[in-house]
Amino acid sequence: MDNRNLYGFEGCEVKQILTVQKEVNETKCTVYIKGVLDYSTIDIFGREVNDIDSNIKIIIINFSELEFIDSTGLGNIIN
Repeated sequence: MDNRNLYGFEGCEVKQILTVQKEVNETKCTVYIKGVLDYSTIDIFGREVNDIDSNIKIIIINFSELEFIDSTGLGNIIN
């Protein structure tokens, strides 16, 4: 593979706008969100949260590395 990104530009890095990591400890899951949570990234967040096992009783969302959130992101967290 050459040095082109998905858009065909050479020498450019494509930065992932949102990363979601999960840490599970028995019946508790901590979700770490890094980057931007908005209408363009809500599907990434939704897939990760919907993938949490039904045995999990406590979900903690760590926003310490969240750079921006819009009303779409807030609405999804509340739901």
